Parts: sequence; C-alpha cells; structure tokens
Amino acid sequence: MPRRISRLVEITLGDWTGKLRTEIAAEVPYLFDQGDGMEWYDHAPGGEGLEGLYARTGAFLSELNAPTVIVTHGITSRILRCHYLGLEPAAFADLPGGQGVIYHMSNGSQSCLAEGG
Repeated sequence: MPRRISRLVEITLGDWTGKLRTEIAAEVPYLFDQGDGMEWYDHAPGGEGLEGLYARTGAFLSELNAPTVIVTHGITSRILRCHYLGLEPAAFADLPGGQGVIYHMSNGSQSCLAEGG
C-alpha cells in the first residue's frame, strides 16, 4: 500500500525555497561556475545541506526490512543511491539522474530501468 514518507521529500533549500535556479545563480554565480553545477544544493542559506539529507534518508533506509519501491525527487534519489552503493554524500553529483528515471537497486549495484521522457 502506498504511503507518504516525510523523510523522502526533496532536499530543503531554506531561503532559496521557491526560487528558480536562474535566480539563485544570479545571486551566487560562483556556485555554478565549476563542475556540473550541483554543488549549490549544499550551500542554501537555512537549507538542510547534503549531510542533513543523507542523515534523514539513512534513518529511513535503516528501518526497511523488505524489498521496497521508492518514488521520490532527483536529489533525494541520488542520496538514497549513495547510501546503497556505499558512497559519501558528495558523490551524489557523480550519479546519473533526471526526471522520470527509474533505478533498480540489487546486489550492491544500480541499473537504469527507464529514462525520463
């Protein structure tokens, strides 16, 4: 039976909640100048940051005792997969992602079952 789990909501962005990515980039362009532009999630004033999201999702995963289907947002999905793959939270930016993507996690690895449309 489907359940809504508050620990699986997307990363909280504090003062940046409700702002467009372009608005945030205009405020703090240096966060978007390097790498793939994912680092800004960890710098939101008043946001929970990647470590907070990692702790929140880890608490959820520690309670699982059976195969589970999880539907969530992109950054949360990446952090959940970091847990499963034994990666640090900072590795989230190296994992594939996107909208409408389905991953299957089994035997310590991930496989993409469906790409977003």
